[in-house]
Parts: sequence; structure tokens; C-alpha cells
Amino acid sequence: MSDYTLLADVQSVLPDGYSTTVLPDATVNTKITAWSGFVNDALPRYWAFNDTTDTPTTPKSIREITTWLTAWECMRILGTADLFNEDGLTDKLKTDAMALLEQIREGEIRISRETTTDANIAFGTAPVDAGLYKFSVAPKEVERDSVTISGYELGVDFDAEYDERYRGWVLKRFNSAISDGDDDSVTFDWSYLKQREVDSLPFVGGMIERS
Repeated sequence: MSDYTLLADVQSVLPDGYSTTVLPDATVNTKITAWSGFVNDALPRYWAFNDTTDTPTTPKSIREITTWLTAWECMRILGTADLFNEDGLTDKLKTDAMALLEQIREGEIRISRETTTDANIAFGTAPVDAGLYKFSVAPKEVERDSVTISGYELGVDFDAEYDERYRGWVLKRFNSAISDGDDDSVTFDWSYLKQREVDSLPFVGGMIERS
């Protein structure tokens, strides 16, 4: 499970000089993980988001929501009574976080696409067959029309598609000149939003294949 915010982000919202005896860093980190899971579960139409330590990092809006919700619970632990008035800071943290989460869920706010370049692509690396390369962002949604390899044409020299056998997007080469190693790299856009439900078991002859 990824963490969608950092200890320092949460601490920047908490009162200066708060008691680390009442609220130790380990407790804050536990709450970060718990609220990250909550955000994940609240957005079932999205693939799991990147961790704050990943490249690219957690999307800004997801990081803000997780920060605010974690800080809200931490303030309750601290018992910061003067912040619990109606429309006070503590209440506003949760209210704003849940409102932003709902806007994402309803599609009013879109999480931007990311762009990635896979260098040193190696076709036929397990588990995929020869002539295939599995994109590094699987199972997230690759935008097919964005896939480029310098000097080659999509749909002519290569193609990209979701392959249920490998639970992810694969690059298919039709031109043997597209080689492994340093000479070629593939650049593509991808989205956290599930454009179709693809994380399912493969079907064989109308029956679910079981091992």
C-alpha cells in the first residue's frame, strides 16, 4: 500500500510545538497509511496512485486530501479544543478534503495524465512472449494514441494494447528494427482513471480459467 502524503506535510498543518508525546511521529505515519487506504477505497474507478517516493509522485490533489484528513485526525488526538468550533480549522480540514474527494469521484476534477519514457526496452522479458514488451506502469491505463518510438509509426511498425494474460499494457513490434537496448525507447501518456474494467481473470471457452 502506498502512502499519499508525508510526515512533514501533515506536520505543516498541525499547531506549532504540539506534543510529540501525545502524538508521536509513528502515530502520524500510521494515520497516513490508514487515510491513504481510505482515499484509495473511495475512488474505485481509479487505479492505486503512486507513492510520494515514486516518479512521478502522488498527484497533488490526492496528496492534499490525504494530508488534510490525516491532520484532522491528529488534531482530534491532540485534543485541540479551540479548533473544534463549528467552521473552525479542524472541521474545515475534513470538510474540504471530503468535498475535493467527491469532486474527483464525480469527475468534476480530473487528475492529469502522466508521461513516462521507458528506456532500454527489452522484448520478450518474462512473463511476456517474444515480440512483446510490458509497459512499466501496468496496470494503469496507457493512452494508446500517445505511444511513440522515434523514427517509427504507431499501427505500422508497432502497436500497444491491454493484454489480459499479463494484467497490463504491452508494446507489440511489427518491425524487427525496433531493437532492445539503448537505441530505442518508448514514450507514452497514462492515466490513473480506469477507462474500462480490465483487472479481471482471463476467460477461456466462456469459463474462468483456474489454476
